[in-house]
Amino acid sequence: MRQVFNPPPNWPSPPEGWSPPAGWSPDPGWPDPPEGWQLWRSEPEPRRRWLTPLVGAVALLVGIAVGAGGSPSQAGELDEATTTAERLTDENTELVDELEALQAEADELRAQLGAAEAEVTRLTSEAGNVAAQAADLATREAALAQRQGEVDAAVAAVAQREAALAAAEAAAASRPPVSSGAATGGAPGGVTSAFRNCDAARAAGAAPVRRGEPGYGPHLDRDDDGVGCE
Repeated sequence: MRQVFNPPPNWPSPPEGWSPPAGWSPDPGWPDPPEGWQLWRSEPEPRRRWLTPLVGAVALLVGIAVGAGGSPSQAGELDEATTTAERLTDENTELVDELEALQAEADELRAQLGAAEAEVTRLTSEAGNVAAQAADLATREAALAQRQGEVDAAVAAVAQREAALAAAEAAAASRPPVSSGAATGGAPGGVTSAFRNCDAARAAGAAPVRRGEPGYGPHLDRDDDGVGCE
């Protein structure tokens, strides 16, 4: 068996019959070989075509025998031996050719296998990237859904406040005006001031009383929404 250089399929193809010299190392810019790739492989030594010189030797013996006056039976045996040697040479040549064809086919299959392994590695890497992107997308979608829920809640709260404000404005518009004398809540000298309490405001017909109106006071507006004695 002999060791033969086996370049990976993703490396540049070397010249026919080239073998790395001592101290050789691949170009750092070349890609890594496929996982498990063997840079050297074992091959059987090529068979020597030893029967070809045998035919010549047999022919030489036939010539010597004929020249030496050998018997016809000896000449016939030598002719038969020559024929047999030629047949064996042809068979040996066919076997060697078949062996070389099988070796070339094996090399091609190894190259295809290396390319397939490289493709599997690439696809595996891409699948990992796709999975990571899908996980990131799912996380973002969950965050977006949570944010949308917060926005919806805020919109609902604003709508509720606007409805309450509209109702308060409608109530204020429908309330009859309050005289300044009633708004004083019985303050001496006719000086306007806040009602002492909501009972006084109701008795004067001023409830509810709003901020800025005569008779309003913070003590009448417990929730501080600008409307007292609601």
